[in-house]
Amino acid sequence: MLIAFYITYNDMPLIEKSLESVSGKFDNVYAVDGRFEDFPGRDDYSTDGTLEYLRRHEVSVIKLAGVSEPIKRDVVFDVAGPGDTVLVIDADEVLVGDVSPISTDCCRIMISESVSGARLNYTNCSRLIKVCQGLHYSSHHAIVDSSGQLFADSAGCGEGYTISEANTFYLEHLRGSRGYDRDFLKKIYYKTLEQNEKVMQAG
Repeated sequence: MLIAFYITYNDMPLIEKSLESVSGKFDNVYAVDGRFEDFPGRDDYSTDGTLEYLRRHEVSVIKLAGVSEPIKRDVVFDVAGPGDTVLVIDADEVLVGDVSPISTDCCRIMISESVSGARLNYTNCSRLIKVCQGLHYSSHHAIVDSSGQLFADSAGCGEGYTISEANTFYLEHLRGSRGYDRDFLKKIYYKTLEQNEKVMQAG
């Protein structure tokens, strides 16, 4: 089975373009909606029409607020079964091309931006995952297996590493697409996480 997986929180109108890009290409689309733990927002769940839009387009919505990003991302391993291929995609990203199930553990996917009419490739992330038992997220984009060994992260993969097979697709980041208020809140959130990590390491 081929699954697309989102984490959302007040993502209108971005989610419209993103969801349109995956429409008809996946067996199931899931979205976990809700603010992150300690995220400086006032509402637990989206209030800008994101939830209504997702449901109108037959996305399976799971509401989960006030928890960390790894816990939110771990939901994908509850809804996907062993052997399923999952694309982890953000609401401000558009899928260009078609995705097919993979035979390896995971694949790195090129993420790009369009700047002044040119497409700039700026990172590879392990966003296409073949699910097996015991996987869970240990941080923002790092996945470990049941033995605690690194399975995949933003820099690459474990033993099954490949760059997206046949290079038939990529994710395009919608540059400057989020509103100022949302970007400002996210910067505060990630800065707080970074400070907390430094305190924990120092302790």
